[in-house]
Amino acid sequence: MRLIYPHVGFLLFVAVVYSALLSGVPAENLIPATFGVGAFVAMTVCMVLAARIRIVDGLLGGPGRSYQVHRIFAHWAWIMTLAHWILAEPRGESIVPGWEEFGTRAGTFAGIYLMILVLYGLIPVIPYHVWRWTHYAMGPIYLVTVAHVFLSAIPVEDFSVHWWVLAVLTVVGIAAMARVIAHHLHRPRRMQVSALKHNHDSIDIRLEPRDGKGPVAWRPGQHASLSCAKRGLREPHPFTIASAPSQNGIRFVIFDRGDYTKKLQTQLKVGDEVLLNRIAGDFAPKTDPKRIYRQIWVAGGAGITPFLAALGAMSPDHGPRIDLFYIYRSMNHAVDLNYLAAMAKRLPQLVVHFLGDAEGARFNMETFDAHLPPGWQSSELFACGPDPLLTIACRSYRAAGGQLPIHTEVFDFRNPIRTWRQVFGLGPKRTIQQRPPSEDAHPIGPKTIGAPAGMQPAWPQRRPQLAPEPGAIPSPVAS
Repeated sequence: MRLIYPHVGFLLFVAVVYSALLSGVPAENLIPATFGVGAFVAMTVCMVLAARIRIVDGLLGGPGRSYQVHRIFAHWAWIMTLAHWILAEPRGESIVPGWEEFGTRAGTFAGIYLMILVLYGLIPVIPYHVWRWTHYAMGPIYLVTVAHVFLSAIPVEDFSVHWWVLAVLTVVGIAAMARVIAHHLHRPRRMQVSALKHNHDSIDIRLEPRDGKGPVAWRPGQHASLSCAKRGLREPHPFTIASAPSQNGIRFVIFDRGDYTKKLQTQLKVGDEVLLNRIAGDFAPKTDPKRIYRQIWVAGGAGITPFLAALGAMSPDHGPRIDLFYIYRSMNHAVDLNYLAAMAKRLPQLVVHFLGDAEGARFNMETFDAHLPPGWQSSELFACGPDPLLTIACRSYRAAGGQLPIHTEVFDFRNPIRTWRQVFGLGPKRTIQQRPPSEDAHPIGPKTIGAPAGMQPAWPQRRPQLAPEPGAIPSPVAS
């Protein structure tokens, strides 16, 4: 529901612009000029968000939220541009006499491209690399828009207060564009695949630096963009890191979720060179022994990867309890079950809940109440996984009275339906329902929400025990 705030703030800003322009714009041009300024402001905001400024990302709640707000303002830029294009007529003078026609044509070109770009974003079937390259042109298109603002015949007096507001916005937008270009000029780290394992629908890889620049620095929970000099793999794609810096190399567990990941699974081999691009993200489950609150970790499918990284950074302590719910489709689709069970035995602060769909245990609105001790509402919630799972986890947490922050990771760059549902607090059409347990389910305590009998998950009750030697923990990557 918080995603409605950018909409409300933007519409309030447009209302203020409408009122402020009353004194400087003829009445017949007031509404078109307001739409034009609104479109220019939305485009400038998109440029600032694309620059990945740490302070801005922090204010919005992390890079994932920045991506969502970026998409919201892109939609508003399209709406305002279309309204301005329909209603506006040249009136007034250009800052450079004689360039009015050029400024008008520049605006027409920028408006057409912006609408094509937004339509590309609304059609998920368009390949990612095509969509990505269309975004590279937004810098030049922004400059074309600036030319339209200052060279076309606009009903704003030169060097007036309104003119200077537009000038300041232009400077901010161009500075953000320069920062985006600087990001693209950053040279990626050269890595080598040192270990590789194929699972049922995922690939488990470990990378080692091969450029002589020393170890790679990252924080558990962050993601990195990978690319490879192979056909169809040259475009960087983001994947969450599944290991901690203290472990050997940098690990990724990449599930088959599209054309790119399918090619990655079939083409990548041990010894191949992989380019490690920008590392980012602030989804950071708290692993410090001095943490203040209990935590609930909810992982679905590929969403287990940031928590694997967090577990790799943890040592045994007696801080607030951490409950990890791992929701997976079946044993074939799950990763590191033995490793998670071993970590639950090693770490006295950790309790792991295995919820396998095929084994009869599913996550629903009653899961927290059924499987957590009283007072769990005072825990922080960290969730990563499919949209239906995130919706149920967040709703059940708030419905039960949870008041602490909810932390989620968002990588869905192109799904406009999801964005607008989240804006108005609407969940997905599909829900997750409880089903009877299957015959091969393994009873754990009073509930049947575990793995088959071959597994020994340490939930829900286990006696405190001495942590085993680290060497006794199953390796997350098989040799």
